[in-house]
Amino acid sequence: MSDKLKKIDWYSWCDETLDKAHNENKAIFISIGYVSCYWCEVMDKKVFNNKECIDILNKNFICIKVDKDKRPDIDKYYQEVHKLLNNRIGGWPTSIFATPQNKPFFAGTYIPVESEEGSIEGMGFLELSKLISQKIQNNDESVYKNADEVQEFMLKQNHPKEATVLKTEFIKNFMLQAQNNYDSKHGGFSSAPKFPHANTLNTLMIIDERYEDALAKEMVINTLDNMYKNSFFDKKDGAFYRYSNNESFSQPSGDKTIYDNALLCEVYTKAYKLYKDKNYLNTAKKCADFLEKQTSKLPYSAMIINSFLKLSEFDKNYEDKAIKILEQTQEIEFLDDYAFLIQSYLNAYKMNKDELYMIEAQKLTNEALARFYKNGAWYFSDNEFKTKAQASDTPYTSAISIMTGNLISVSKFTNDEKYKHFAFKTLQYNSYELGRKPILYPNMIVQMLKYLDK
Repeated sequence: MSDKLKKIDWYSWCDETLDKAHNENKAIFISIGYVSCYWCEVMDKKVFNNKECIDILNKNFICIKVDKDKRPDIDKYYQEVHKLLNNRIGGWPTSIFATPQNKPFFAGTYIPVESEEGSIEGMGFLELSKLISQKIQNNDESVYKNADEVQEFMLKQNHPKEATVLKTEFIKNFMLQAQNNYDSKHGGFSSAPKFPHANTLNTLMIIDERYEDALAKEMVINTLDNMYKNSFFDKKDGAFYRYSNNESFSQPSGDKTIYDNALLCEVYTKAYKLYKDKNYLNTAKKCADFLEKQTSKLPYSAMIINSFLKLSEFDKNYEDKAIKILEQTQEIEFLDDYAFLIQSYLNAYKMNKDELYMIEAQKLTNEALARFYKNGAWYFSDNEFKTKAQASDTPYTSAISIMTGNLISVSKFTNDEKYKHFAFKTLQYNSYELGRKPILYPNMIVQMLKYLDK
């Protein structure tokens, strides 16, 4: 085979692949990404098409390619590994190096071919992969010790610190933390790279709605105005980019996701409902039109349904579009799938009072409890990746917070207190962190308020 045609020997995630690494005593390299990810494309083009990188990977590693949308359980697990090893959230592509026994010891995101001074990942891919292959070949004890410690930590399922009494005073702490993160000039809640923080915006609107909070209102309006007026919102395609490379929302990233646009469609719809600015409704409709052109499986299809149902309060055409998607066959595997689909059925029931939607929501809620719930904790999957689901709603909405809201709604609609009890146990399990760092749990804060509304 000529060098020109040479490619990385990618394997799929399966027992046979993992056995091959173990039997041949080769380190494992795992690359997790998705189709519309800009930096995944860059890594494919610059790193995975580099001859030296290809040679070293094919010779010394078993390489596994994972699509996060097809195997979100694998993605969730290794995002937790990244967070553990780097003390910060990860992103895509996710780059994992593991021992031949598939025990991870290094986690990064995009890694350039050559080492760059000041790079967040440290070594470049070429230098790093050479070093790792040498350490595995030499049975370096430090690598295996580190890998054992990572696996031991990941296997632990410790209960969080003591529970804290749930109370509306958590809102004060949330507002203080939101204000500390808030960019009063450009809007938003971080420096560059700047993400939209849809859940934070939604919670601020609920606080404004309940308490007529002028600061919450100012933070929402300033942020929403800056996001849709700048190039962060693609006026041609009618969709928001994933993040901005600068603080003024004027240097957007290269990808647009269903996830972000479904959430922002709901945010701008709610903002129109509260503040009567037609620009918000027009922005929500443009997001919805973008989403209508996308095809996706759960949980993203359910997120599209939810955004359409909220928008249908102002344009009934979107209700028909939502119900059409809802009635299509759905493959349900993970907690996220259940959480957002149940939410869709509940929203559809609220919209037209068709009891079949309520029956389906209750049935799926019972299944989710049986498969993923244990003593206040929720697990993302019931397969080999028994990763404990995280309640944090940043940067992505937690399935736990969605399920908590679902349980409260099912309890209300069926007049069955056991569902509210499970919601309370979930809130109680996460109450210590919810009280200390509510800014990380904006959607869970909303569910707490719903629970406390006796």
